Amino acid sequence: MEIDNKLEGAYKSYHKNGQLEQDGNYKNDKKEGLWKIYKNNGQLEQEVNWKEDKQNGITKFYNTNGQLELEENLKEGKRDGVLKWIMKMVNYQWKEVIRMIKKMEYLNTIMKMVN
Repeated sequence: MEIDNKLEGAYKSYHKNGQLEQDGNYKNDKKEGLWKIYKNNGQLEQEVNWKEDKQNGITKFYNTNGQLELEENLKEGKRDGVLKWIMKMVNYQWKEVIRMIKKMEYLNTIMKMVN
């Protein structure tokens, strides 16, 4: 909903195929609280906590099987603590392991640019 040209309250966006893409809240035109991001097949991809439009709290990333893959804590948009990489090697093929390593390298590169 918009109030005085500012986003306020519940917010949802959708992929072109009609599947839910994002689900969260705005307060005074800033992201606030838990946001969920979905893949175009409807599967949960990320859970991100926001406070005054900055990532704040636990952020979770899910793999293609819907299992928790990465978890990090952010404070005012910056990593605060250790990045947890959660993986059960028995259930993964090497292709999936390589994809996760690339994601880790990408996240580390972004965090270096932000910090």
